[in-house]
Amino acid sequence: MFLECIRDENCLVGDMLHIRQEKNESAVIFGNRCQDLLSLLLTKINLTENNAETRRIKREIYESQALNAFPRGLQSNLPIRLRNPQNLEQAISFVIEEENFSYAKNNLARQGNHSSKLVYKPTNNRPLVNHFNTP
Repeated sequence: MFLECIRDENCLVGDMLHIRQEKNESAVIFGNRCQDLLSLLLTKINLTENNAETRRIKREIYESQALNAFPRGLQSNLPIRLRNPQNLEQAISFVIEEENFSYAKNNLARQGNHSSKLVYKPTNNRPLVNHFNTP
């Protein structure tokens, strides 16, 4: 963590642009790494940028970059972007919902319980396209 603190803003931005989920890393842990990197960037601009308007603009840019980097860096094809998250925290929350739904659906299939219907209700009340190719 110490080395990350002394890295300059451009290096941290580069890290954000290239961040990817590691093998055997959960989507939530990957999301936490994205949040940590965003936090480092925001701390860096708060400590080094004197102009309040420039800080505000950079904050918006970096928050947007983090929001785009998270789904792009995921190994799985979860439909996060279709749900239009407003920030990184909400995107991570959507991933948790998607993973829980997939787990529950797979559990039902393994148990041979095909008569039970698993109904998915997103928490943001937005409709979600059926990505599971089920009738």
